[in-house]
Amino acid sequence: MFMKLIEIPLPQIFDWEAMKAYLSQHSLELLHPREEDWFYRWLNTGNESSLFRSTVDTQMNLIQIEVLHSSGVNNEEKIITEFVNEWWDLNRDLKSFYKIAKEDHLLAPLVEKSQGLRIGGIPDLWECAAWAIVGQQVNLSFAATLKNRLIQQFGEKIEWEGLEIWQFPSAEKIASLQPEELRPLAISQRKAEYLIGFSNMIVSGEIDKEKLRGFASAEEASQQLKKIRGIGKWSSNYILLRCLRYPDAFPLGDAALYNSVKKLLGMESKPTDDELLKLAENWEGWQAYATYHLWNA
Repeated sequence: MFMKLIEIPLPQIFDWEAMKAYLSQHSLELLHPREEDWFYRWLNTGNESSLFRSTVDTQMNLIQIEVLHSSGVNNEEKIITEFVNEWWDLNRDLKSFYKIAKEDHLLAPLVEKSQGLRIGGIPDLWECAAWAIVGQQVNLSFAATLKNRLIQQFGEKIEWEGLEIWQFPSAEKIASLQPEELRPLAISQRKAEYLIGFSNMIVSGEIDKEKLRGFASAEEASQQLKKIRGIGKWSSNYILLRCLRYPDAFPLGDAALYNSVKKLLGMESKPTDDELLKLAENWEGWQAYATYHLWNA
């Protein structure tokens, strides 16, 4: 029996089937496991935490959130609502994007099939950066394996009616480690150093999510992120897209993006960066959502 029911109105343009597909893309998802159409999440708010599950009532146009367990979190409803809004990018008005996309020869057929697709995000900056680091130069499947190993070795879990829900390892936990302690997970020496270095910057306050959100453009924020050891062009834009929510983030260097464009345009070889940038001129201000639709395709 749940302790509290929270309801969030759905935005005008929202595709629940697409969001479910994103949330279910990894067969062994530890952080938000699925049971039927419910997605569970254990949200840590410092010394307190909330366990909740979310689904969508498409007839009522509502997101339903049931709080299953709580350790007495102050402003719990507000914290959970803000988290889900950010996790599913619910506050984004997509009308301008669809106006642009429907006039673009590459995007028009994609948005017709997937109207309401929202960028599933990673609200926590440390978690998103760690995912970007372990995902460098490996395929998505192996990146997910590395992430799960990291979670199971250094994270925490709670059990609810036979279901295990994990929390991502805290930055403080990873900052206390030596690279040699991450190597048995098949994380390379360099990636281990990058993870520990980034976690130390989070712990010290040297890097801050809200400050990174304050730049005028994704390019300016990317330049700041790329000063951090282990964060390059692809990683910085992945963080800008998934966590910092810059609508003009454009992850050049992402293999799936190049492959999608190659396939959709019937090209013999992958497009060059210049060719992608030329295409993206039509998507100005909405490169992140254009990328997401191309990934989805």
